[in-house]
Amino acid sequence: MKKENYKVIIAILVTAIVTGIGVFIWSNSLENIGFIEGSLSYPSDYIPPDMRVCAKNINSEKQYCTNNSIYDANKYTYGTGYKIEVPTGDYQVYAYLPKSPDWKAYYSNYVVCIDSGLYEDCNSHDTITVRVFSNELTSKVDPGDWYK
Repeated sequence: MKKENYKVIIAILVTAIVTGIGVFIWSNSLENIGFIEGSLSYPSDYIPPDMRVCAKNINSEKQYCTNNSIYDANKYTYGTGYKIEVPTGDYQVYAYLPKSPDWKAYYSNYVVCIDSGLYEDCNSHDTITVRVFSNELTSKVDPGDWYK
């Protein structure tokens, strides 16, 4: 075989390997992302427009936040919701107002209990861990326990 043929074969192999590694890295970066979505609420007759929602990873403690409200009266309980893109993992989700950052409304057992209509039996304010899977939307995560 001629020397030029070896060079072409080696060039093709190197190109294929580099392309394969690039595709692998790109596909893994896409697969490790999911979404959390839910309705917003506030103990008033309106939902403040500056409300922020955060998802805190319970292992790394890294927080992913948004202040972009989504308005859809048919989809969200009080017509306002949110959606956050996060890496796969386990999260605690809460809402707060920038002027009162220590007053947080978590997604908790209380919220789930109230949403099911069991008002008298809703005593637990324990936060609920939200598990986010790759390329999936975890919905109905409503950070509304302003009384925790």
